[in-house]
Amino acid sequence: MVSRLEGVLIVAILFFSGKGILTDLSRDTQQSKVSKEKELELSALTFIEVNQTTLLHTITASHMTKYADKTRYEDFALYTPDFTLLSPHAIAQQRSILLDQNATVIKKDGSRYYAGAVIYDSKNRRLNLTDTFSLANRFGDINGTQMRYDAKRQEIHGESVKASYDLE
Repeated sequence: MVSRLEGVLIVAILFFSGKGILTDLSRDTQQSKVSKEKELELSALTFIEVNQTTLLHTITASHMTKYADKTRYEDFALYTPDFTLLSPHAIAQQRSILLDQNATVIKKDGSRYYAGAVIYDSKNRRLNLTDTFSLANRFGDINGTQMRYDAKRQEIHGESVKASYDLE
């Protein structure tokens, strides 16, 4: 019987080995055109990325479809040591992920941000809430038109911010 961890590792190995082969085939046959054909489709996905000492992030989704130029997810969740991203739909392209509907960001302190759209730059560990957003936590509420969060520097910048906050 194959354990869940072994199953995830097998899927990951197949995914990355298939990605290289399919990418080479796609480049050879259509150098200038981007393929709209599916390269890979998975259900009930759990992807865990680690380096030698640390968990970098975990991605879960009920459904994933990989195309040559992007990957689409349904019931998407990204767990990092700093925050969690949740959305009914997400699109990953190169090193960024677009959560385009009813995105939720949960920071490790329990603060919850709600936004219409979020772009996550995984290389720089930056979040950009490009639509109106709201924050709800134990201190109060904050609303604004745009927010940027840099997880490396632990900095948040917002625009057109309205707040009702208890500092005690």
